[in-house]
Amino acid sequence: MFINQISSLKSLDISPGYTDRIEFIYSPEAKICLKYLVELKCCSNICSAFFYQISEICHNIQSLTITFVKFIISDGITADLISLQSKLKSITLEYCNKDIIRIITPSLTKSSLTITKLVLDTANSPLSFISTFINLQELILHLDPDDPNAEGAFEGFGQLQYIKFPTIENFITKFNSSYDDKTMNLVKAKFCPNLKSLCHY
Repeated sequence: MFINQISSLKSLDISPGYTDRIEFIYSPEAKICLKYLVELKCCSNICSAFFYQISEICHNIQSLTITFVKFIISDGITADLISLQSKLKSITLEYCNKDIIRIITPSLTKSSLTITKLVLDTANSPLSFISTFINLQELILHLDPDDPNAEGAFEGFGQLQYIKFPTIENFITKFNSSYDDKTMNLVKAKFCPNLKSLCHY
């Protein structure tokens, strides 16, 4: 097994197609190999036992990427993995919806002082929770208003006009939309009149 050949692993990526190959996390060697893990990429439908086990070992994850599969969220993600991290700086949430954001927000706010980068891929999530990240430097939003479940996508984006980001340096929006540039500019003008720096792709 590879874990016997690595003394210290810094990055771990568990793709959705390999969720049934996580037995290594329970081996005695894992406690040594994963102790200093700083980057974790995983999907949301892994069993809660995995998140509990890795949370027992890893308390210094700095970059966390979670891909939500069919809007499934394991209890271990919030109760164990996120809540127990003390140095979380970057978090990416892919394919999430408003229910997932509601569940995960209390755990995220525990790291509100350390998180400096947030990447959010969603269709209809409220965005006001972003205001808790007072040291945020980079914000990337991928909103999909053409999604069948995307009612209120731009309304959620419009909440940002009431939020101040004194430390933010990069603000990028990615709208997967059929709107032309002129229409998109009107949308930004309507919902974000106070934003000074905004990049759109």
